[in-house]
Amino acid sequence: MRNIPRNYQNEADVKQAIKEKQKKYETTSMSSVDEKKLLKDIDALKKALPDMEKLAQIQPELVQIRDEWKTIKQRLEKINAIIDDKVEKVEDARAQTQAQRDKQSEVRDEAEKYTAEIDKAGEDLKQCYVTKDQMRESFFKQLYEFELQNDKVRWIKSFVNQQKRAKQVQEEKEERIKRKRAELENRENPFAKEIATCDHLVSYCNSLKKNLGLVPESSEQVAKKTETELINEYNRQDIEQKLKDGKILAVVNKKDDDAVVIGGGKGKKGKKQKTQTAAADKAFNIDFNAISKFGLVSVSPPTAADEIDAKIEELNKKKTHFEQEGQKLLDQEKEAIEKDIVKLVEEDIEAERKAAEQEEYGEEEEKEERDDERRHSHRGRGGFAKTYGGREQVA
Repeated sequence: MRNIPRNYQNEADVKQAIKEKQKKYETTSMSSVDEKKLLKDIDALKKALPDMEKLAQIQPELVQIRDEWKTIKQRLEKINAIIDDKVEKVEDARAQTQAQRDKQSEVRDEAEKYTAEIDKAGEDLKQCYVTKDQMRESFFKQLYEFELQNDKVRWIKSFVNQQKRAKQVQEEKEERIKRKRAELENRENPFAKEIATCDHLVSYCNSLKKNLGLVPESSEQVAKKTETELINEYNRQDIEQKLKDGKILAVVNKKDDDAVVIGGGKGKKGKKQKTQTAAADKAFNIDFNAISKFGLVSVSPPTAADEIDAKIEELNKKKTHFEQEGQKLLDQEKEAIEKDIVKLVEEDIEAERKAAEQEEYGEEEEKEERDDERRHSHRGRGGFAKTYGGREQVA
């Protein structure tokens, strides 16, 4: 299990290490390089948790197999010791028998006894060899089963990694499809410029109406105008009463027959009060830039004040038309993309994968070129002798 770190014994140690590193990341200030390294260590420990769980599951079987192997090895060592001891005894017995045969014939009975012991020891030795062969066969059988279990563990790990990669690829594909659909939903109307122009022209026409006095006064304006008229009427009646009483004098200005100078009885000059004249009618005039904008939305500009309302209505219809046509185009494009959205996402992923491979291949080539340049630079400064540790010959 390649993802299992060597300095952790069980799953609890890995979880404790993740907790400590996470706390260090949250509470300790560090450089960006150390922070990336710490995050990489945390990610590696999190990836090792599933493998630690599997290792904990098969650990008892591995310990049992290892203990059985040690037991068999110890028994083989004892049997080998017994065999060696028996061989030594057999050799001693044979030597003693041969000596007794050479010395005296009366010891033949004793020699026969030893011969019987030798035969028995030979049988025991033969049985020991049989037991040794059986134990060797059992050992290699268990070793074979152990290797099979290791192969099974490696296969399960490879299968799990393939499942993870397939799941990641599928999740990335679904996320990209979701983002692409969101992009389709949030696209701008193709006629956004024309729609904004219609809104601007409607506002411009309303401002024309306001400037020409075609917009009816609001209730506040009417109330304010009425209040002003009442105040003026009250002031006029008050001045007329004071003129009758002789408290003020009225003087006619020669330059302006409509203006009146009002003063007190002592002959002091008063303030002038001019009457308001009616404002002349304003001529209908339209801006040249507005005319070009009318042409953008294919609507003729108004040529008189009585055409403004009709043009506003036509602009609103044009705006609705642009909105509907733009939405129709968006729906058609969305429908066309939805048919092949999975294929498009897969093509994007494949293109990115090829680009990443090309970039990685380019980095490897660049590294090789740098290594070659470094080797050539060393050789240029000292020749092959210095480069490879030799000595230059001095003339």
